[in-house]
Amino acid sequence: MRQWFPQLSFRQDGNRYQLLFDLGDDKYEEMDVLVHEAPERLRFTWDTGEVDMQLKSTGYYTELIFEEKLPYEFGTVAQDFTGWQFQVGNIKHIAETGEPRPSEDHDFKAAEDKVAEALEKEEGEGEKKQDSDGLPE
Repeated sequence: MRQWFPQLSFRQDGNRYQLLFDLGDDKYEEMDVLVHEAPERLRFTWDTGEVDMQLKSTGYYTELIFEEKLPYEFGTVAQDFTGWQFQVGNIKHIAETGEPRPSEDHDFKAAEDKVAEALEKEEGEGEKKQDSDGLPE
């Protein structure tokens, strides 16, 4: 996990485990670990949502299953998705080359704009599928 996400570390507080995300400047985002089945699964809180990562070996390859659940009202959905998109791509790059992909090689702003556009389009289509009382047709 540290190879994939060097900014993450674990902390134990009694029976409770937390995941710390190093934001730099001695600032950390604290997340509660909900499931930890090393090395196959890690599920933790992410702001008002949850992230679940699972590794499944199928013989010749290992599959990473990544699931993030956030309320749609989450203020930075596009930015959050873009960051995870980079991180998952980085995991693939590490698996293929043994080295992390430099973050400066990724155009986060362009990727975030693309995600925001897709979310706005999906939201617009969702509104079209509802009748006047707000219920699906």
